[in-house]
Amino acid sequence: MMSSDRHPGVQAPVARLGDERPAHGTLPPPEWTSPAAGRARSSPAPAALERRSGTRADEAWLQARVEESRAANDVNATAVASAALARWLASRDRDLDQAVALATSALSFAEDTELRWELSAWLESLGEPAGAAAALKPIASSPDVESAEAAYVLVRTGALRARAGAAASAAAAFEAALSIEPDNPLSAELLGALSAWEPEAVSPAAAAEAYAEAARRRAAAGQDDAELEDLYHAAVREGIRRTAPEEPPPASHM
Repeated sequence: MMSSDRHPGVQAPVARLGDERPAHGTLPPPEWTSPAAGRARSSPAPAALERRSGTRADEAWLQARVEESRAANDVNATAVASAALARWLASRDRDLDQAVALATSALSFAEDTELRWELSAWLESLGEPAGAAAALKPIASSPDVESAEAAYVLVRTGALRARAGAAASAAAAFEAALSIEPDNPLSAELLGALSAWEPEAVSPAAAAEAYAEAARRRAAAGQDDAELEDLYHAAVREGIRRTAPEEPPPASHM
């Protein structure tokens, strides 16, 4: 029987787990390679581009609408886009000349009463009362306008023409307003006042008659003080007529 190096009754030591390391590395845990974990970026992501906003962007967008509608020969779209840009410019008190041109272009395509009032105001601001009067004139003949509004437009037109030095045209506007609204004394008073600085457009006799008519309308409205004032002006104009050279009788405005 062969001898053994092992001592009888003594067992060989049991190898412990982990005492020996494998020759090859183990795979990393699955959470390390999960797509949700992602990888750290070596450089930051570019920021999203911001859309331009503000005054310049609004103006550019409105201008683009005008150009596109013109290129497409779309009459209605051109009128709407031109009016929008005109109002945008005028609301900022800048480029009124361009606003006037755009509004005039829009009105050549489609009628717009509100835009006409705005155009007249812009022209008046530019020191062009004659142009302001011309912008308002078509409103008075519109079939959709009531007589009271038409008379108001004519009175306003006459006042603008008087400021422009066109006394004869102003007198014609006041006379038209007289016939449209028979109860309003303002047009008669303005017609009579026109004679004070332009007697060739409104003679003293015509002015006296206009003031007398204004007094009658003031009396009908129960405005006694204003009636007396108109009667006084009528007497003054009549006195001037009597001392002036002989002239033909005035045409009746009533």
